[in-house]
Amino acid sequence: MKSKLIILSIATLLGCVSCNTIGGVGKDVEAVGSDINSAARSTSRAMSKGHVETLDESRFIHPDE
Repeated sequence: MKSKLIILSIATLLGCVSCNTIGGVGKDVEAVGSDINSAARSTSRAMSKGHVETLDESRFIHPDE
């Protein structure tokens, strides 16, 4: 009986710890998504004002050549 209580206590503790970890990961992912959204809006505004240059593809290395 005592060993079952210890195992149940450990399982409960691990469950609580993993919930906090998953919550932290969720907040990190949300922050990254917010940063990407902000960068996309900034780029969109700059493009609509004509402040963004197009890429010069001749500068890239093409493996087929």
